[in-house]
Amino acid sequence: MLKHRYSLLTLLILAIVSGYLLYPALFLDQSLVHDDNLHHGYALLKFHHDVIYHGLSPLWTNLVYGGHALFAEGQAGLSNPFNYLIAWLLPPEFGHNFIHWLAMFTFGTGCYGLARTLNISPAASMFAALASTFSSLVIHVNSNMIAIEAMAWIPLTLWSFEAWLKKPGGYRTIVFGLTTSMQVFSGYPHFLHGTVIYMLVSASTLFMGGPLRNTFPRILRKYWANGTIAILICIAISSIQWLPLLELASLSHRQDGVKAFIGPSTEYLLQGLLYSTNNFAFSGENTRPYFPNTGSLLVCFLASLCIALPSSARMKGHILATALLLNLGVGDASDASPVYTFIRDYRIIPGMDSFRIMYPYLFMSIVGIAVLAANSLDKISRLTKTRLQSFSRWRRVRLGAVLLLWCFIIFRLHTPEAPLTNYVIFGLGLAGILVLAFIDRLRLLPLCAVLLLLLEIMSLKVVPLGTAANSLLTTDPLPVRYINSVKNGKDFKHFQFGLVALLYASPYSSELEERTKHEIKNLVASTNLIWGIPSFSAALALKNASKPAVNDVVIREIQGHSDQKPGYRLMDILSVRWISAKPARKSEHLVPILDPDGTFIFWENPYAKPLLQTYQQGQLVDSPEQALRGLEQDSSGLLYIEANGEQVSSSQLLSAPTAINLRTQQRTATNYEFSSSADSGYWLFLSDTFHPGWKASIDGSATTVFPAQVLGKTFYVPGGDHQVRLYFQSDSFSLGALLTGTTILCLLAYWIYRLREKRLERT
Repeated sequence: MLKHRYSLLTLLILAIVSGYLLYPALFLDQSLVHDDNLHHGYALLKFHHDVIYHGLSPLWTNLVYGGHALFAEGQAGLSNPFNYLIAWLLPPEFGHNFIHWLAMFTFGTGCYGLARTLNISPAASMFAALASTFSSLVIHVNSNMIAIEAMAWIPLTLWSFEAWLKKPGGYRTIVFGLTTSMQVFSGYPHFLHGTVIYMLVSASTLFMGGPLRNTFPRILRKYWANGTIAILICIAISSIQWLPLLELASLSHRQDGVKAFIGPSTEYLLQGLLYSTNNFAFSGENTRPYFPNTGSLLVCFLASLCIALPSSARMKGHILATALLLNLGVGDASDASPVYTFIRDYRIIPGMDSFRIMYPYLFMSIVGIAVLAANSLDKISRLTKTRLQSFSRWRRVRLGAVLLLWCFIIFRLHTPEAPLTNYVIFGLGLAGILVLAFIDRLRLLPLCAVLLLLLEIMSLKVVPLGTAANSLLTTDPLPVRYINSVKNGKDFKHFQFGLVALLYASPYSSELEERTKHEIKNLVASTNLIWGIPSFSAALALKNASKPAVNDVVIREIQGHSDQKPGYRLMDILSVRWISAKPARKSEHLVPILDPDGTFIFWENPYAKPLLQTYQQGQLVDSPEQALRGLEQDSSGLLYIEANGEQVSSSQLLSAPTAINLRTQQRTATNYEFSSSADSGYWLFLSDTFHPGWKASIDGSATTVFPAQVLGKTFYVPGGDHQVRLYFQSDSFSLGALLTGTTILCLLAYWIYRLREKRLERT
């Protein structure tokens, strides 16, 4: 009964404290908007809402990057069933805020369950849940809805893994596979990659306890079959996401991996372990004094005691895994640790070069630190005065070494900006251990530590995050009203030129609402999704491999640094008509658009060509780079097609000029149907990014779609009267959906079979 009370109390504290942190966003008709929240949180949930209620296709959209397989883009979270559930049940203005609260609550619940599965007492498990959920890094990740959703599945996966290790087989195998697959659906592969590394390293201690020739066959016999089933369940269930994701990644600018972003020094990053990052909320400063991390001297000190105190083989596994993930998490520092450098240089861990930043690996280390701290509390709480007095000399030496190490750490990493409260809480923790030991009441230590941690959280970390009024998100800004007022205005794309106003903005900045207005006015990043305005820009990970080079050319054209004639510029061909930029940075061929009182709205490019274009002369090229060079130099109006002579005949490349009658019968972002009438053949070009999922047919017979003009697609339409169709049909999605659906049906059948068996056993 006492255990259930602790569980309920933990859930209640998690719900209340998380609710207090997000209070304005949950109860005051406000929204989180700092950092990525507006253009990557609310905008994407609004897109989910439009998929459900307005019939938009999640598979392909013309609203970002000039055409993008948005479902395949993991960061969009479009395969996450919980996003659709929230978008269906709640208005997006409230739903995206609710997801933040739910994710924090779930994260803490997962940490509590993980600790309990490791046989840590309920009170100490509560400490682990609070230490991890209200660590500075987790609080910081309220800057990104998709990231905090993905984060919530880390401890749940580790919890199911530990439960599976205790008793592999049956439902535990299925739950382990399902929780792991949810990390694929959640959209941030860093977290899955790091969690798998954590599980493998922690599991290495299973082979302790005898010669490897004896332990290895025994462990293999116990786990290999059910482990294989769990892996297959994860792969099959999540195939609807990872198959399209792999296809998109192979076409993106990350197809060859990326180098890690070089961040601040390791010392700077490690300071985040010890000191709170959110104390600046009280001063209203707009910069973060420390990189987000654990942010607690007390928690880190207790975790370090695992080195000196006796621990089980499983806890030793968590010590190793936590240490490794901590090294990986600060790997993008300018002076990365030798451990990270060795792993990177010798490619010991596959896949690390696919990520631009390394700090997401800190999430696994934070869960580990919290669990280790809880384990230390448990070990100390079981000590009595008699047992303390009987400590061996070696154990006393180890404890003394840990204390000396902490004196050095504090001396080395101290900074005048560190809030004094961190040291006060730490001092009270040490004093509490000594006093409870003196009066022989160390069994009360976990509860005392929980109270002390709550004091630290409420005094340093949990300050309600800044928000902006929801009315800003639901009122059409001037650019949107203007584009909607122009006939066929949404046939053209918007280009956002300049910095993101809310990126790295403090959630406590007094300028938050003004910055929000600026971001909305300029349709920054992916905010155009809110209003359904097609954009050449976005803020996602897997844009087309040619997109960065095209962006460079378009920016030069906007700035007037191109010698190409208007109408033949890349920005014209790719239908870029609306440009948000500072008034001083523009081509002389752009027209300023002003509102009735003379306020600048944006630039208009009157030479932008429509989404659908026809060409009668083409030029074959071998690559997008060759096409780009041709377009920058040639003003004859050629269509540059990425194909070879075996695919395209010479007669198709040079047709006689003729009148073309192309009547649109149906048009959506994923399906175009026309009736075509022309004396001779021509090329139909769509200034929408090429992807292998695009198919075309003439009178029902398939024809080949080619990449063209660097970021568009085209196919040949012969002369005469024809019914023409261009549509998106992702084979990778279809195969993935088949595998996912079949696996779900098999699991349901297994569940029904087990229920029937149990019912028969009772009778």
